[in-house]
Amino acid sequence: MPAPLRVALALVLVACGSPAAAQSFSLQSRMSPEEFRAAGLDRLSEEERRNLDAWLRREFGQREETVRSEVLAEEREARRGLPERTSRAPIESTLPGTFRGIRAGQQFELENGQVWAQVEPTSLVTRELTDPRVVIRPGLVGTWYLRLEGYGTTFKVRRVR
Repeated sequence: MPAPLRVALALVLVACGSPAAAQSFSLQSRMSPEEFRAAGLDRLSEEERRNLDAWLRREFGQREETVRSEVLAEEREARRGLPERTSRAPIESTLPGTFRGIRAGQQFELENGQVWAQVEPTSLVTRELTDPRVVIRPGLVGTWYLRLEGYGTTFKVRRVR
């Protein structure tokens, strides 16, 4: 892409915070006369400037939609397999890696990306396990309990992230 177009596109992306602002966008109104000349845009005819402004508005609108879609996809990916914050559905996942036991205050990073912290001073030493499955179930009044598959003991936990 030629340098004047890169400059113009960068200006549009920075200067236009909303679709409404993009619709009224004009390079000449956004740049100082010195910047306009330095970018070589003063050599364009009036029709060429209008066409460039129109192209930038379309490009900005498409990029804004692309960015919005990417952000929404990232948010969905971050929640992949996770119930919504208001959901009280049990969470099933694994603790990746080697697991040797539970200590008071320990944090657990699950395979699904969630991080939970133990809120009770209980400890449990187990035989070494690799990628053990866990189920986190809701209790009363907003509490949650983690159960390690194969063990009957549950631990009160709270979600960190």
